[in-house]
Amino acid sequence: MRLGTPALAALLALAGCGREDGRNMSVGEVADELRDVRVEPGLWEVRSQVVHATGPNMPRAVQARMMAHRRAVRTCVTPAQAAHPERNFLRARPGDRCTYRGFSMREGRMSGDMRCTGGGLPGAMETRMEGRYGPRSYAVTMRMAATGMPAGANVTIETRTIGRRIGDCPPAAPQPAKGGKS
Repeated sequence: MRLGTPALAALLALAGCGREDGRNMSVGEVADELRDVRVEPGLWEVRSQVVHATGPNMPRAVQARMMAHRRAVRTCVTPAQAAHPERNFLRARPGDRCTYRGFSMREGRMSGDMRCTGGGLPGAMETRMEGRYGPRSYAVTMRMAATGMPAGANVTIETRTIGRRIGDCPPAAPQPAKGGKS
């Protein structure tokens, strides 16, 4: 799964219609539900960290390295991206096959399940997402379990991501002049 900007990625990956019938939802159904999502344009900071990692025979040193992983990204969400989040949602890599279930985005709370195969992954990645959201911030916990990996190298990773709008986007840098002296 690939999204237009990191600030929208975690928030929009959780949006959906909260189907109660337990059936898989199509990408179109999830995208249709995103039309009501509001994200404020501006400069966003997104911080994520691995808070838990396990796997059969996973050495402690590998687990420690995974849990030490922290990432902070700043990105601008343009007014166009904020006005139409459904256009940035679920731009899959070639070969990705994902299904979505139980997505709900109500009263500032979000949750949902996603299962992806293909796209170079030898097994499946199952993700459970829960958190809270608003137009200026979000916080989400994702539990990802990779199954069907070669040599039984299955792994479960839990991450926490917090995104918040921190201000206006900086002015665009001047573009160098094209061409040369005549």
